[in-house]
Amino acid sequence: MKTSVKSFLIFIVSTLFYTPIIGQITLLPADLPAIGITYQMLRDTNTTLPVVTPGNATAQNWDYSNAFPNICDTITWNFVDKTTLPGHTNFPTATMGFNNKQDSVYVYLYNDTDGLYVDGSYTYFSLAPNTAIVLNPRELFLPVNFTYNSTRTHSAKSTVFATAMSFDVKLVTRITSTFTGDAFGSLKTPTGTYPDVLRIKRQRIQQDSIYVKFGMFYVPFQSIIDTTFSYSFYEKNPNHALVCNIDMDRENPNKSKRASYSRTLSVGIHEKNNSTPQITAYPNPVQDYLNISLTTLPHARDFILYDLTGKELIREDISNMQHFSLFTGHLSQGMYTYRIFDKNNQCIGWGRCVH
Repeated sequence: MKTSVKSFLIFIVSTLFYTPIIGQITLLPADLPAIGITYQMLRDTNTTLPVVTPGNATAQNWDYSNAFPNICDTITWNFVDKTTLPGHTNFPTATMGFNNKQDSVYVYLYNDTDGLYVDGSYTYFSLAPNTAIVLNPRELFLPVNFTYNSTRTHSAKSTVFATAMSFDVKLVTRITSTFTGDAFGSLKTPTGTYPDVLRIKRQRIQQDSIYVKFGMFYVPFQSIIDTTFSYSFYEKNPNHALVCNIDMDRENPNKSKRASYSRTLSVGIHEKNNSTPQITAYPNPVQDYLNISLTTLPHARDFILYDLTGKELIREDISNMQHFSLFTGHLSQGMYTYRIFDKNNQCIGWGRCVH
């Protein structure tokens, strides 16, 4: 559970609402991720990672455009109907699931009025197949009704029974996380510039205690405490998303250890650059044909349709067209994103559709 929790934090995302009275961002219950949303991050573990400035009440300017020289990972998460994943019967109150292939677990999530929680995970590790790790209480991953200077502390717990080297063992994990809206301002990444973002600092303390059964009782054997810090940056409308995440070094909490930023992709991910207009297609949801008016895009040349992983599915030449219709009857049900490019291969329009 420990590894999946940390990795899942990279992909904890949500939309944001802008509060004009105080000029800052507020996360609301309606902004939490939903089934069908996909997020993709590019991760770097190079030592020249972003520098985290202290939080304060003055808007800041973070320039991380050159802070990701060695991308080592592309991380994609899909929020799905929990019944499509194995082990879902162990999490009856979960509202959706997530297939975290990178860490070999299925994660089960719960949307509540005060945040996004994790009910637990179901592993398919070769050494621990078909193991359900149920969190009771749940673990909070993203608080809502949250803005600058907000704080929230939440505790979670799981208990797992297993057999190791012919001994019956019990693993008890206790997690306490403290979230703080500690800064806001403008953020620049290799993807583009985000003029209004909220930074959330998270301290996460995890204690893993192992008990070994002797006779009728479980006796304490070992206890390990791990404390981590991370910073997440969320942008304001119209394309609300987690745009950057930074994990700090355990030995030196003032130094970043690894970081990731969102790339241009699909539903839930900011389509950059900022000046690229969203193009509305109809009908949406799509049945057999997707129709797009190109009267505002006289220099359009190519139309490309992508699936949720960013894979190119269809490419069409739309040069000199004022209206374009794409047959979609052969596509599977799901969400798709599309982009329109000019002759210089610059994106001049984008959009999303449901089939």
